[in-house]
Amino acid sequence: MGKLFSKFIFKNGVELKNPVCMAPMTTYSGGKDKFLSQEELSYYIERSKDVGMVITACAAVQSNGYGFVNPFSIEDDSNFEKYSQFAQAIKKNGAKAILQLFHAGRMGLREVLDDKPLICPSAIPAARPEAETPDEMTVDEINLLIKNFGRAVDLAINAGFDGVELHGANTFMIQQFFSPHSNQRTDAWGGSLNNRIKFPLAVLAEAKKISKENNRSNFIIGYRISLEELEKPGLTLNDSLYLINQLIEQSVDYIHISLKKGYNQCSLIDTNNLEPIGRAVINAVNKRVPVIGVSNIFTKEDAIDALAFGYDLIAIGRAMIINPRWLNFLENNEPVKRRISVSEARDIGIPDGLINMIKQVQSWSGLLTD
Repeated sequence: MGKLFSKFIFKNGVELKNPVCMAPMTTYSGGKDKFLSQEELSYYIERSKDVGMVITACAAVQSNGYGFVNPFSIEDDSNFEKYSQFAQAIKKNGAKAILQLFHAGRMGLREVLDDKPLICPSAIPAARPEAETPDEMTVDEINLLIKNFGRAVDLAINAGFDGVELHGANTFMIQQFFSPHSNQRTDAWGGSLNNRIKFPLAVLAEAKKISKENNRSNFIIGYRISLEELEKPGLTLNDSLYLINQLIEQSVDYIHISLKKGYNQCSLIDTNNLEPIGRAVINAVNKRVPVIGVSNIFTKEDAIDALAFGYDLIAIGRAMIINPRWLNFLENNEPVKRRISVSEARDIGIPDGLINMIKQVQSWSGLLTD
């Protein structure tokens, strides 16, 4: 149990007061100016009080990269002062503030993009009903997107964030370049595995360069990754382990695994392999950088087990939505709620946009009662 409430120190010297992170979760509640609404800010402030690190929901780095209704973005400096206030609010009680950066790519949401075209490494629609066929990106568009990730990093540094997380998971743009399903280009940016990892590595290199230019050797740059895809062809665990190794060689500060069926889930495509997929990552990383584990961590026993499993840090999602002071509850041996009413949800500051999403997503709907 001691590890759960003990300090954690990154290799660059950044110290967390504990190994618990607030997981990045979109709240569907941004304002018309593509920044967080006041209810979102209050939501973050309450949940930042106990954890060692807060990873925000994903901020789009380009205006054609929105993937959710009521999005927020960091595509330019128009909301710079608000981002500065956001970072300071998260950090007020000692948490480190990590801004997650992304581009939705072919998963862009048409109702938010208006007439902007969907873009993707290749003109291949997502494997879902009635998916729109995206435009294949030009080399100039690829280079511009890399630069815009760097610009967002620069804004995050100057706004006072302690780091960024590059969102290379959940089928969004960075993963789309890595995936053999969405990237079937025939130039240097696609085709072979070594070509498909060029974009993720280029984004990381740009982020590291911007950090160095700002003289911020202690600025954290993490990477979130989905390890497999169900599409055919799709990503395999071996593909992901190869990319993870290359990211570590390029001095990424942590690897954050995106899982849906538990921090100890097994492969979704190799059902004969009963080794938890996170274990393969932990073994391959071999303590070179921290690994963040996530999914279905609700109780103190879950948290202790996840850390004993081998994760260096744990990210708490659903449990922290309905238990804003989740870690404080654990420390004081108070019960953790697994379900609350909609009225209770509003009382504890869950934004209406997130409440509506929880109601609609079957795997999340059990969090709320009428």
